[in-house]
This record gives sequence, structure tokens and C-alpha cells, in this order.
Amino acid sequence: MGLFDGLTNASFKSDAEGNTIFFPYGKLGKGRTIADKDTEEKVRRFITRYLWVNLFFVIVVGRLVGFFWILLALPIIIAWYRREIERHLKDAPTSDTKMSVEESMQNMATGTPRLLLRFILLASIVSLLVSLALLIETGEIGFMLAVLFFSLCSALPIYMLRSKNKDEHGRSSLHTPDSEAFQNNQEP
Repeated sequence: MGLFDGLTNASFKSDAEGNTIFFPYGKLGKGRTIADKDTEEKVRRFITRYLWVNLFFVIVVGRLVGFFWILLALPIIIAWYRREIERHLKDAPTSDTKMSVEESMQNMATGTPRLLLRFILLASIVSLLVSLALLIETGEIGFMLAVLFFSLCSALPIYMLRSKNKDEHGRSSLHTPDSEAFQNNQEP
């Protein structure tokens, strides 16, 4: 389990009948009912691969040739995502089941290890304090934006850690191949 597993979990939910529903566009779109575990696993692997490609573009391409090129590549990346999702889910019916932002965040928290969430929280707080010190020292507006950004970055892992604590009491809507183990916060 890692950060990308948690991010992937944010797009999946079980409906009342126990079917796996995948939300390719999050809260903005309709869910698709996944018929079998094999298809679910293929979609999960693709989402993880998609996240890795995005990370590569932001870090490597953005740093080497500039962030402008990321914007130019964005339509290609989006088209690739849409094509792959449709390929995997071509026969999957849409679902009337909805997913709230809270459910998505809770599912993300369930799939992300506590240690990683604590590390992200610590890094965010350190970055917040450094930005605050630089803001006080220089008074530059850019550091004020950094303070706001890292404040939000600190709030997310706090929310997710609190959500993980709720999961220990059996309130998760997460459906994964080993959902019972995840809901009990155990390693599969």
C-alpha cells in the first residue's frame, strides 16, 4: 500500500448490492459498474500507471523543459486516460450510485499507510513554518501564497488520519479486493 494505491481507491465504491462502482471522473461524472474482479484489477493498474505518468511529467518534463510543455501535453494525457477507461469499461453500465467527496477522501485515507500520511503532514508543517518565516522576514506576496498552500497541504493528511480512525470503527464505503482487511486496518 502506498500513496498511489490510496489515490486509486478514491475512485472506487461499493453499492448497496455489493457491486464495485468506479468513478472515472470522481464526483463530476457518473459511476460505472464493474462486472468482475479481473476488470477491476485492470482498471486499478491503469489508474496507478496513469498517476505515475502524471508524476513523471510534472517532475521531469516540467523541470527539464518547463511547465508550459506540460500544458501542451495535457490534451494527449487526457485523451489517453479516456481511451483506456473506455477500453476497459466498454460494456460497463452506468450506475445511479453517487460518491461524495467525503467518501472519496475516506477511501483514499484507507488505502494510504499511516506512516506515509504522518510523513506528508510533517513535511507540510515544516514547509509551512519555513514559508511563514520567509514571509515575516521578506514580506513578499509569494511567501503568503506558500503559507496558504502549505496550510491546505497540512489540513489534508490531518483529515485523512482522522478518517482512518473512523474506518477502524467500520464506517468505510471502500471496496477493494481485500476490503475486509482494509476496513479492519490490517495488512492483507
